Amino acid sequence: MLYLYGITWCQADFSIGIAGIAGIDGFAVEMVPCGDLVAAASPIETRKFAATEENLWRHEHVIEAIMAINTVLPLRFGTVAADAAACRHLLSQSQRQLCAQLTLLKGRVEFGLRLDPDAAQNSVETGYDPVANRPGTHYLQSLARTYASWPASLEVTLYTAFDAYAVAYMLWPRGTLESELRASFLVEKSEIYAFRQAVAKLQSSRPEWRISCTGPWPPYSFVESKLDEKV
Repeated sequence: MLYLYGITWCQADFSIGIAGIAGIDGFAVEMVPCGDLVAAASPIETRKFAATEENLWRHEHVIEAIMAINTVLPLRFGTVAADAAACRHLLSQSQRQLCAQLTLLKGRVEFGLRLDPDAAQNSVETGYDPVANRPGTHYLQSLARTYASWPASLEVTLYTAFDAYAVAYMLWPRGTLESELRASFLVEKSEIYAFRQAVAKLQSSRPEWRISCTGPWPPYSFVESKLDEKV
């Protein structure tokens, strides 16, 4: 049985770049080629492996090692195939879609952005904060509680601030118990610094918004292909 980490373009020297990397449960990562594609995989003894912190970090480490060498289409934690033949079948049946996805992700990374409209209110409860008491703060809180995702007015603001640097973006639905609004951006590696500067500029212009930005990460949010076999 094989655990699958991610998919990339098949190239002659790829295996050299990930030689010695340990995957889930410490097993060595190997390559399973199929046409123009190759899957990074490692053997597992059972489907019932644990989603421990160590295994989650091993999954991420393999993805980042691939990303340092070539474009990677990261697979979600827990994707498995019965054996190498089954892995090649999965790649073969989705080859055109997978190639299109890799083309989209080439030279690009993901950034995550969070905006917590309740953070300003919390500071009011513990002590007066002139920023938190701005009218814009209360307007933002009202919008965030009314909509399950980013209100249209805030989406326009994001688009205006980051359109020059982000190839694509996604606004995430918000659960009823969540205060944060979340978004993901697909950014050219050459625009990483400019994107961070744009975030800093937006935060400076709207200090009541309490923006946090993380990344760059492998572009999980922009992977549309989902292989069928999973734990």
